[in-house]
Amino acid sequence: MGKLKTADFSEEWALLEEGFNRELSKYYEGLFTQGNGYIDLRGSVEEGFKSVNQALEYDRKPANVTLEKHIETPSKWGTYIPGIVGKHPYLETEIINLPYICEVSLRAGDEEFDLENSSYENYRRYLDMRDGCLHRSFIWNTKSGRRINIEFVRFLSMSNTHILAEEIVLRSLEGDADITVSSGINAGVRTNGFDHFESVRCGAFSGKYTECTVSTNG
Repeated sequence: MGKLKTADFSEEWALLEEGFNRELSKYYEGLFTQGNGYIDLRGSVEEGFKSVNQALEYDRKPANVTLEKHIETPSKWGTYIPGIVGKHPYLETEIINLPYICEVSLRAGDEEFDLENSSYENYRRYLDMRDGCLHRSFIWNTKSGRRINIEFVRFLSMSNTHILAEEIVLRSLEGDADITVSSGINAGVRTNGFDHFESVRCGAFSGKYTECTVSTNG
């Protein structure tokens, strides 16, 4: 498969995040949400946060929205297909948060990249309003002294709404680097603290592809 062809950066057409701020992370996830009329995907970072439990379960009951105290977290994975809904024990019928399809783990030797704990520079993320592509780039300064330039591009197709494409380009700027990239589909997600999945089957099959099948209470 060839490299994704995207437009050159234009500040006039970009929703831009310069540098990483943990306190604003969830805000930018919402701002960078992508959709194509079939599926909607929050703009969460692919590797997630080690400090965040996406499968946290809790009781969320109807309340005055001005008094409700939300769970404090820098990230909330969100994958939604309008029409796939389920019964919440307190909030009635709601759209279900589906398995996260963009999970990626990056390792350089024994070190795994983590936005909250790793050393990096030149962090930038933006949503290009011309083609809908979500871009992220930074230089990872590993503990072993390597500098690795990393670029992400995420794209939801409008012509075939069942296609999501993601490209990750890694380039060592100083010396050789032993890099491992792992990806998968993570069903460890909840919707307003509730598990709507009655059965989950995820894994690699035939050595060719990853699949995740869930049944819901909808």
